[in-house]
Amino acid sequence: MKRTVSLLCILLFIVSIYNDLQKTSIVTEPAMDSSEVFHRKEVATLYYIKVVAQPGDTMLTLVERVNGNILNEKQIEEVQEDFEILNGSFTTISPKKTYKVPFYINKKGLQQGNP
Repeated sequence: MKRTVSLLCILLFIVSIYNDLQKTSIVTEPAMDSSEVFHRKEVATLYYIKVVAQPGDTMLTLVERVNGNILNEKQIEEVQEDFEILNGSFTTISPKKTYKVPFYINKKGLQQGNP
């Protein structure tokens, strides 16, 4: 009896391995260049605050409302890229729409741009 149960277990194990090998479980992704890897890492560490846009607001006024005078320390292109990562591509800011605005923190854990 013991021998039969052991044989059945081994047979079941072999069948399960065979089934697993028949399934395509390996996922291959196209190679990424270094800029894509950088963006994926940055998204994981990008903080934001949700802000409702007012009439006349631009992407830069929203960022300055959250971060103060941040444009003295960051490039506009970098701020725009962060904004687009959070909100997708945009052409204009729509009033009364909520946007995710990047919130920049320095290494000490304090908000940058404010004294």
